[in-house]
Amino acid sequence: MKYKCLVCGYIYDPTKGDPDSGVKPGTSFESLPDN
Repeated sequence: MKYKCLVCGYIYDPTKGDPDSGVKPGTSFESLPDN
């Protein structure tokens, strides 16, 4: 499942993480910090 920010349109894919922000692949959306 992918998650989309309604404000900026960013799409978060937990299987890929967010390497630019230091989020490792496999990190659940619920585990992300608020900002």
